[in-house]
Amino acid sequence: MNQKIKHIVVELREHLPYTIFSVSFGLVVLGMLTFVSILLGRENFPQASNALFHVFHPLHILFSATATTAMFWRHEKKLIKAIL
Repeated sequence: MNQKIKHIVVELREHLPYTIFSVSFGLVVLGMLTFVSILLGRENFPQASNALFHVFHPLHILFSATATTAMFWRHEKKLIKAIL
């Protein structure tokens, strides 16, 4: 197997538990928020979920781009390529 592919497999294996935990945690939080919204009345749910989306989606994009850039910089320290 190619050395780069081996490295990718190792990285994926090491990060899989964190990915599973993060997705599970997000689903639990979403379930709790949905349950609370049902208890309080469904008429507030669309507005609340819309507001939460507009807060958390840009944060997700920011953190994702930061992590991707950090990993790129870790393995290839070329400033112009990292910025692009």
